Amino acid sequence: MNHERRRGLVFPILLIAAGLLLLLNTLGILDWSLWSLLANLWPIILIAIGLDAIIGRRSVTGSLAVALITLVLIFGSVMYLNAGMGTGPDGTAHTISQSLDGATRARVELKAGAGAVQLNPLPDSDQLVAGIVRLRSDRELEQSFNLDGDTADYRLVSPGSTVLVPGLPGANAETWDLQLNQVVPTDLTVATGAGESTLHLERMNLTDLGVNVGVGVTTVNLPERGRYAADIKGGIGPMHLRIPKGMAARIQANSGIGTVRVSGDFEHQGDVYVSPDFDTASNRVDITITTGIGRVTVETYRGE
Repeated sequence: MNHERRRGLVFPILLIAAGLLLLLNTLGILDWSLWSLLANLWPIILIAIGLDAIIGRRSVTGSLAVALITLVLIFGSVMYLNAGMGTGPDGTAHTISQSLDGATRARVELKAGAGAVQLNPLPDSDQLVAGIVRLRSDRELEQSFNLDGDTADYRLVSPGSTVLVPGLPGANAETWDLQLNQVVPTDLTVATGAGESTLHLERMNLTDLGVNVGVGVTTVNLPERGRYAADIKGGIGPMHLRIPKGMAARIQANSGIGTVRVSGDFEHQGDVYVSPDFDTASNRVDITITTGIGRVTVETYRGE
């Protein structure tokens, strides 16, 4: 007698749960950084696959039991990983102070594993980077600086990733509050992890810009002057890219799962948006946008 093998319910339930989470993210009820946590819990999916193959496909009751076990494991892991993630007595505040050391140009890489990131211009100064980075006590911060002729190479990185979920202990544990020299021509690369990021680049003198977003809400105010290229990679969550009025732009939008919405005085040709005076403008930026899961909104602002 042939028995038809049942299909498990684990994957359909997980797909429905993922869709509900995306809906709650879009409505602003849940923070996008939740996806960073789920990405760290991928071994649970392997456990669910194994349990589904052994138990779940025998009966509906078995499938529901496996789905329940999976959800319990995920919830328990969330609570465990977030427990004690503060920067209180055991946390570490790193004071950042790096001089130009005579350099007249700079290449700067900032890579945050998680937490709120704030980047502001540093008034006329012989410092390249200044500020404070607060991390959990079990997290490390790596810095490097060297001179290549008249160019300063600076790198500030927190290796790995951190699981942070709003509303649970440690959700706001890590912060990057930095200032960057606004005078010297700078190639800037910023990579964010999970958290809210705001990059105030209005007054900065950039020769190249790279932004790679992880999970969360990101706002980037582009410089008001100069000629440079910007490579923007969206992650999970909304990104607001703001171009100052008077800065001409050419925008190449590569949208996959996510969406790119561009507003302003641009000529639209397929996935390319171009300011009418781009070819002759003294101040212009060539932007490439690649979306992740989420949306990128491009708009103009008056500047300071």
